[in-house]
Amino acid sequence: MTVKHPLQIIASTKITDAMLVSSSITENEHPVYNAGTTYAKGARVIKSHTVFESVQADNLGHDPMGQDAAEWWGKVGPTNLWAGFDLSNSTKVLLNGPTHFEFAPGAAISGLMLINCDALGAVRVKLYHPADTLPEEIHYDTTHSMSSLPSEPTWYSWLFDPRIAKSRLIIDNLPARPGARLRLEFTPSASSATVGTIAFGRSYMIGIGVNTGLALERLDNSAAEENKFTGEIDFLMHRPPGKRLPLTVVLDPKEFDATDALLDRLVGVPCMFMLPGPFKALSLWGYMAGSSQGVPYVNAPELNLTVKGFPQ
Repeated sequence: MTVKHPLQIIASTKITDAMLVSSSITENEHPVYNAGTTYAKGARVIKSHTVFESVQADNLGHDPMGQDAAEWWGKVGPTNLWAGFDLSNSTKVLLNGPTHFEFAPGAAISGLMLINCDALGAVRVKLYHPADTLPEEIHYDTTHSMSSLPSEPTWYSWLFDPRIAKSRLIIDNLPARPGARLRLEFTPSASSATVGTIAFGRSYMIGIGVNTGLALERLDNSAAEENKFTGEIDFLMHRPPGKRLPLTVVLDPKEFDATDALLDRLVGVPCMFMLPGPFKALSLWGYMAGSSQGVPYVNAPELNLTVKGFPQ
């Protein structure tokens, strides 16, 4: 059976220094690397939005991103300012109070993804052309509540059941306006909040319908240490799971070649894959692990796509 709704893909745009116009977060948790400074073992520095730690004493003239960096520096992770722009959901940007980010994407965007959020009260999303020679022009300005809700819409759940916090916000209908700026204003629900991923980009519709009979696979990335004598598990290290979703999309014959060209462009691009229906778990933030196009029936081409989600 085919669901009469296309597969929606929001392809993210790689965020660069030029795109980040402003933020209330400062990148000063450690000093910027200086080639003329001698660093002690354990000293931390910042270079290219990344925190490095010196692993040796008398560390002088060894660039953290140079050829001999592995001998002198250990990579700690992104700075707090940049923690929301990488592919890891475990590195989260910490919001100590109301915080804003403002971007100049440089091209039209139609989708926004905020993933693995915690303790967020609300997010204001504003897409606009700033005032210059013309008055400010606002294309989208909406505040989205991230408050937790009960598990069921009943009075008993409202009074007694634990609340389920919203961990992500996906907007797929931003008006495409080249040259517009995107401003995000975060309001924590507590003294602080975190966001795992901040991404935006272009939204695409593929096919005329998605086949049902889907099977969402959960990939356990935990590491187990087995006792070689008894065969029992002595130690189990928890790691965030990933997900894999094989799916089949029925294509319009007229879109077969255009879909092929689009998939070539999306190879290696982080995307939000959104399937029709009520199941939010079937919308994965990840990448294409593989795809194939075929024509099993006359004038009825199909796309077989495997989506692999990033660990949450």
